[in-house]
Amino acid sequence: AGNVEPHTTVTFTNSTGPASASLPATSLSLVLSRLAVPRGTAVLVHGELKPGHRDDIVRVYVMRPGSHAWAYVSGRHASTPHSDGSAPWSYSFRPTLKGVYKVESRFLGTRTRKACTSRVLSVHVS
Repeated sequence: AGNVEPHTTVTFTNSTGPASASLPATSLSLVLSRLAVPRGTAVLVHGELKPGHRDDIVRVYVMRPGSHAWAYVSGRHASTPHSDGSAPWSYSFRPTLKGVYKVESRFLGTRTRKACTSRVLSVHVS
């Protein structure tokens, strides 16, 4: 006789926690120390995550000249928040190619705060 295997239907439910609509919004500022630099000159990228906590991770992305894709370049730990709840972060890089670099920062959110993305800023490199 042949083998008979019983079939069982199993249902999985993913619990995603609280709906993101109910989480508090966050914002991420982005500032560049210089908007035009010669190749190899350091550019300070900094900003504030609000509301932010010490050691929140802010991810920095750069789009290099001639590229159409964002490249992840660094995860930066936010510092101790100011009295207004904003937590500062910073990153420095030295562009090596001539052209326009675009810079963006992102906070991926937590179980208790929404994700956010900064505005995009450009650095012109000669």
